[in-house]
Amino acid sequence: MTVNQLYKMLGKLVREGQGRKRMEVCIDKSSFGSDLEADGVCILPVESASVKAVVVADGDGFSEHRADGSERVATMLVLSGEVTR
Repeated sequence: MTVNQLYKMLGKLVREGQGRKRMEVCIDKSSFGSDLEADGVCILPVESASVKAVVVADGDGFSEHRADGSERVATMLVLSGEVTR
């Protein structure tokens, strides 16, 4: 993903009103990986960015629940890589 591609995507989100919401930018850590990590490569390219609804985890690693018992979900901009190992 280039800076220009990310800029256009962020601009579209702002125009749609998403910039006013508390939307976090997060990394899908499991999507990043390379055989070159063993050789010291630790900076990997972002391949995509997408808006996703993600179940929020509590401090113990379980899904967080609201008072009514439903799972708490947050909308996030998720950056993903490409696992090549």
